[in-house]
Amino acid sequence: MSDWTGKLKPKLTARDPEGKVLEALALDYKVNPGLYITREDLEEDTDLKGEQLDKALSALEQKGLVKLLRLHGVIRLAKALYTGLKKAKPQKFYNWYPPWVKEKLFPTPQMKPMFETE
Repeated sequence: MSDWTGKLKPKLTARDPEGKVLEALALDYKVNPGLYITREDLEEDTDLKGEQLDKALSALEQKGLVKLLRLHGVIRLAKALYTGLKKAKPQKFYNWYPPWVKEKLFPTPQMKPMFETE
């Protein structure tokens, strides 16, 4: 007998609502770097609903950590900015290489960090 419920929820370590949202956005960026996440997906991932999610997203937007898209005044889509991604997780978290890639075949280029802001 399987305990599979048909849903996959990320394990978020943050306790405060803003931290949960930032962490969920960081995980979404790793999977879908070019896409915004829907409000419904954020509600499902963070267990924050309605007004509580709105407050967290608005506070993060005021701090310059996320970009929000609204439809008729209602937050519909969200995306973490580089400053938000940097605050949520270290840059190493976002680096991903397929298992067949060998370091000696493709040495890591020496460049400035992706999230370095000046």
